[in-house]
Amino acid sequence: MEDYTKEQIELAHQNVQQLIHIVHSLEQTFKGRHFTLDGHLVGSIGEVLASYHYGIKLYEASTAIHDGEALDGRKVQIKMTQGDTIVISERPDYLIALYMDRKTGEVQEIYNGPGEIPYMKSYEYKKHNNRYMSVSMLCREDSGITLNERIPVIHEIRKLKKPFHKVRNSKKHGLMPTTDTGYINKNNQENCGITGLEGTHSGQKLYQMKCRECGYSYEANGCDIWLRRCSKCQA
Repeated sequence: MEDYTKEQIELAHQNVQQLIHIVHSLEQTFKGRHFTLDGHLVGSIGEVLASYHYGIKLYEASTAIHDGEALDGRKVQIKMTQGDTIVISERPDYLIALYMDRKTGEVQEIYNGPGEIPYMKSYEYKKHNNRYMSVSMLCREDSGITLNERIPVIHEIRKLKKPFHKVRNSKKHGLMPTTDTGYINKNNQENCGITGLEGTHSGQKLYQMKCRECGYSYEANGCDIWLRRCSKCQA
């Protein structure tokens, strides 16, 4: 493992801020087009930062399942996102999930603990052959992790607070949880409230959903609200 210095990490943060500025400039120039930092770039940044903050010895790039091991030998998978979900494709021994702010580039910790918990509670989206978990749910799971279950922090990193999904195309403003009545997801599907019925996933309740494109009503598990599409018009 290369021991990254504080100066190197500060330089990385400055470079990320420059990238964010470039993205903003492109989106202002080409209205309606999105230029996002994602994929291997964000993943590699997350691995470098996790190595610094947690003392993780990184494996070779693209190593299966685990990205490195902690000072005590525990194997760790590292994930970083700028959005409201993370992808969990395999069942790692331990998982560190980080969040990078789209505007400032600040990185905060979402989850630090056993990998089985988020893997088993994640949602399998068969179309992409991946498992997904919202940042909000991951934060809730993290709140129950004990100190002994965590990978020790050797350089301070802030904990992410109140990770709510943005309201989309709604008369309301600001941020709200996906299970709140009135939440509208990225596919223009509106949460009309909880039904009180048991969901099809363990521990979930069903919510009444309405497509704002065609008006069709249907039910969805609470954990699925953020990604649901209309089964009638596929909006």
